[in-house]
Amino acid sequence: MKKYVYEFLGGRESHSVEPIKLDTVFTIDNLIVVYYNRFAPRFKFPGERHNFYEFYYVANGEMTITINGEKRLYSEGEYIMVPPMVYHGMEPYKTYATGVAISFDATGYPDEVFDGKLSSFGKQLLTNIINTYAKNCNESEFRPKMFPDKDEEKDFGYGQALRTYIDCLMMLILQEHEKIEQEKTRPEKTYNPLAQDTLSYLEKHFRENPSLREIADHLNYSVPHICRVFKQNYNESIVNYVAKLKIDEAVRLIEENNMSLREISDSLGFDNVAYFTRIFKQHTGMTPSAYRKFAVWAHLLNSKYLPKDFKI
Repeated sequence: MKKYVYEFLGGRESHSVEPIKLDTVFTIDNLIVVYYNRFAPRFKFPGERHNFYEFYYVANGEMTITINGEKRLYSEGEYIMVPPMVYHGMEPYKTYATGVAISFDATGYPDEVFDGKLSSFGKQLLTNIINTYAKNCNESEFRPKMFPDKDEEKDFGYGQALRTYIDCLMMLILQEHEKIEQEKTRPEKTYNPLAQDTLSYLEKHFRENPSLREIADHLNYSVPHICRVFKQNYNESIVNYVAKLKIDEAVRLIEENNMSLREISDSLGFDNVAYFTRIFKQHTGMTPSAYRKFAVWAHLLNSKYLPKDFKI
């Protein structure tokens, strides 16, 4: 197995890293066609089925889409995924409507009908697919309208680009679908109102180092009662949760690299830097100074937090 190694200038020891395992859920085998259509109000399509997948997106207006005899109404911004060999038909609802279809063959993609609303990222991916297909595929019905010069040079690697964009779009909507399905089966966890109030208070005031008595007085309950209720609901003691909040904030401040360790310690209500260092190491496995060096060397790429002005 290949080893991946950073070799540093300046005398620092080389550092090897383990690659991320990239599992494949599905593969796009072939792109059949991408097309755009505009339906007049009286248009009716009785239906069809085929041995490949079809993603259909309503770009404007409303569409009535029939799946195995069941009529469904879709509005602008919504989509439906139709698997192979499922009868489907469509017609505009009351007025003109436009849509985009992507037909493709795949291995491992779910053989079920599902739908949803496309996110802004999904819309950008769809735009990339349309533009790349229109410019580079001779069978594209977009081409005469958008690129009348048939001799225009095609984009380098357009086939791989198309596959990548379609991969990303189909994975995006599949992830959203799986998330919705999981939420349907997951029992809804309910928290005691007192536990929620305690949590809210801690997240707002942890920098002030509140005592258990101060927290209890604020909530008008006894110290043993709030401690017991909080532990029952969050499986965590109040003292430990406050410490975690402080260390999470310390990690963020260290990565921003704008404050000294003493300033960070003081801002989070620690008695001294030595105590701050001990608690930090208990929760992270390294001292604050060691973590600062790590964050600088890692360029924050492995960080939970990024600077506010960081741009991709």
